[in-house]
Amino acid sequence: MTDDLKNLEKSVEDLVHLSERLAEENQALRKSRESLMKENAQHQEKSRVVHTRLKTIVGRLQDSGLA
Repeated sequence: MTDDLKNLEKSVEDLVHLSERLAEENQALRKSRESLMKENAQHQEKSRVVHTRLKTIVGRLQDSGLA
């Protein structure tokens, strides 16, 4: 019976450590996700600005008869 109890205690300790490790990993992943989402939003805004500028340039070229 004592061995069974020790085995159970060991299993519970292992699960606690695993749970703690997974919680830390989850937190790191959430932080990384947040950073990547901000970076993605910045890239989307830059892309929108470039798109607008290119449309303006193409419009000017068409108006001047160069395109």
